[in-house]
Amino acid sequence: MKGGFFTLLIGMISFFCYSSEQIKLMAYDIPAILQADKQGEYDLVIEQVRQLQQEKWFYTVAPPARVDKMFEQKVVDCILPFDKAFHPNKNTINSVPLNIAKARIYSISGQFESLNALVGKKVGARTGMLYGPEFDSLNLDVKLVGHIDQNIEKLLSQRIDAFVAWSPDIDAALNKKGLTFIRSDAFIVHNEAFLCHDTPIARSFIETFNKGMSQIKSEVQSD
Repeated sequence: MKGGFFTLLIGMISFFCYSSEQIKLMAYDIPAILQADKQGEYDLVIEQVRQLQQEKWFYTVAPPARVDKMFEQKVVDCILPFDKAFHPNKNTINSVPLNIAKARIYSISGQFESLNALVGKKVGARTGMLYGPEFDSLNLDVKLVGHIDQNIEKLLSQRIDAFVAWSPDIDAALNKKGLTFIRSDAFIVHNEAFLCHDTPIARSFIETFNKGMSQIKSEVQSD
């Protein structure tokens, strides 16, 4: 009995020590890109890297605002996707990007070719998503929603004049609905990368992740 107890105790200690050494990751909930079922576009790339590197990474998908809060409180080591250039905490590091995202204005009328054209209009945007300093400085009449589909429905029902969104996120949502809106040129470009606190465990994670990404790109180029 006593031997069994100590065996169990040692096992529990080993488990918690192992768990504490694991990188803590969170990702924005972006339909078709990063999903709870891990079947989004970026999910599949991360899984491919994980298998190549024989790692046990696990990440939780949650609304952007919650992910940001967890990162600010240092509950998690890294979040995805976030470009260091747009984060106020400069004591952070980025992985190589999985993709390059572009933010644009989407409308039915097509009269919004620049952010300045949105002044005085009702503009849809998603809570927790960044759209850059120029967008923030205009003090627009922004109507926030929790999900990208809500902006699509609000534009169709003319409750907003236009909305801003990131591609490829919005592209997947529109394709799923069989819809096409008029879009502006990109007003901001964003590296879709892991953003991590600059710590030893995060540096090790990024080094391993980058090696895996490099291997995938080499394989694609050789095909």
